[in-house]
Amino acid sequence: MSRFRFWLVLLGALGAMGAIWWVAIRDDDPFAGAAVVNPPFAPLTYGIHAFLWWDGGEVGLTLDWARMMRFNHIKQIIAWRDVQAAPDAPFDFTRLGQILDEMERRDLEMVARLGYVPEWAAIDGTDFANAVDYIPRDNAQFGAF
Repeated sequence: MSRFRFWLVLLGALGAMGAIWWVAIRDDDPFAGAAVVNPPFAPLTYGIHAFLWWDGGEVGLTLDWARMMRFNHIKQIIAWRDVQAAPDAPFDFTRLGQILDEMERRDLEMVARLGYVPEWAAIDGTDFANAVDYIPRDNAQFGAF
């Protein structure tokens, strides 16, 4: 390769790297949390979905990984069927409390996704063999959850 061609390729590569660097550090990124003006709530910035409820005791490790990846919000499913076993049973948020304690230790926030209606609260005619989540029979009961 001639010297001219070498320097041309080198300058092109440096220019491309400079352009990537400039885009990466821009302050006017419209998707950055700080770009939102007068937000009705604090922006979520970056989050990840985690299956902490059923993780088998690895909540801390999973949250440490999420923190190392620079996430600050964790989306978590809160399953009604795991919180209230029967219509007259009290709500049991023990597991949720454990998860929230671990998140608080790591300065993480939760985005809760409520769902997974128990079979006893599902509408009549639900195909339980082929459905993952069900439509609640009574929205007031779901609201109480």
